[in-house]
Amino acid sequence: MKNHFHPLRLVRAAVLALTALSMGLLSVSAGAQAWPSRPVKIVAGFPPGGGTDITARILAIKLSEYWGQQVIVENRAAPVA
Repeated sequence: MKNHFHPLRLVRAAVLALTALSMGLLSVSAGAQAWPSRPVKIVAGFPPGGGTDITARILAIKLSEYWGQQVIVENRAAPVA
């Protein structure tokens, strides 16, 4: 008997199912609490002044305006081995 399931179709179906499930769970829990209830921290894995830092700071400003909550950018450069 010929198998009609293509592996890529199974992966797509699994991703779609997990996305739908997570969205459903998020919508149920979203009504239960006011989020964010305290400052949010964005951790940038590069030193300050670079493209990642600038992008994170622009994002922090927009999220802060949208959420009405303080958003902090913290730079944590990974040690070079």
